Amino acid sequence: LSMDGDFNALNAAAALAMLIRLGLEPDANVLQAMERVRIAGRMERFKADNRVVYVDYAHNKASVTALLDFVDERYGERRPLITLVSGSAGGKAIDRRKGIVNAAQDRVDRLILTADDEDGESSDQVDRQMLGFVTNPGLEASIVPDRAQAIKQALGDPGRPEDRLQITLVIGKGEERWFKKNGSHEPYEGDDHVVARLLGTESYDLGATGAARS
Repeated sequence: LSMDGDFNALNAAAALAMLIRLGLEPDANVLQAMERVRIAGRMERFKADNRVVYVDYAHNKASVTALLDFVDERYGERRPLITLVSGSAGGKAIDRRKGIVNAAQDRVDRLILTADDEDGESSDQVDRQMLGFVTNPGLEASIVPDRAQAIKQALGDPGRPEDRLQITLVIGKGEERWFKKNGSHEPYEGDDHVVARLLGTESYDLGATGAARS
C-alpha cells in the first residue's frame, strides 16, 4: 500500500476478506488499485531532504501509540529526531489530553502543543493543561498557539543530507480546512497544505508509478 501503517494494511486485508466471502475473487486490477489508494490527512507522508512528515487524524492515546509504534518499526534503527505537533479539542473528551501526552512524552524528542477545535474552552486552556501533564524532564515541550506556525517550528531547518533524520508528526486535524469555534467554522489552510507549502513538495506516494501526488 502507498498508505503506511499496520492498521491500514489490516483494513485492506479485511476488505479483501469480505470480497472473498461474497464470492468476488479480487483480481490483479483490484490489488493494483488498492496499492494506489490515498486518503488525504490519514497517514499522509511528505518527504524533503532529511525530513519526513506524517499528517494524521490520531487524537487519543491508542492512535498516538499506534502511530509511534509504526515510526519505531519503520525508522527506529536510524534514531530519528521526532517532533509531535498536537492539540486537543476543547469542551469534550478531556481524558484524551492526558492520553496523548502520556503516549508521546517518553517516545518523542519534542512536543509542540497548538490550536485545535474549541467549544466553550480555548485552545490555550487545553494546551496549558496538556503541558501540565508532562513529567519527562528530558522532553522539549512548548506551546505555539498558531497551528501553521507550530508546524513551521516543528519542521525547522532542512539541514544537510548526512544530518540526523527528522520526523514530524502533525496530528488531530488531518485535511480539515477549518477550526470549530463555538458552533461556527473558521477557515484554516489544513495541516496537509501547510506541510506541502513549507516543504515545497507534495505527499510522497510509493505506489506503482512512484510519482508524487497532491
